[in-house]
Amino acid sequence: MAEIDPEFMELFDYDVDILTAYAVEARYPTLHEPEEEEAENAIKLAELVLKFVNSKLTSP
Repeated sequence: MAEIDPEFMELFDYDVDILTAYAVEARYPTLHEPEEEEAENAIKLAELVLKFVNSKLTSP
């Protein structure tokens, strides 16, 4: 069984779990349309996750 890297849990300190809702809402756009500030925050969070995962993929 693979070991889970505990550093991934640190992402929850930034509330990245809210991004899951956007994955669902993108499929059903009539449910909720985020305000500009909310959308910008979601983009920043997604970029944070992307940077974190990329660092894990490129580290030895």
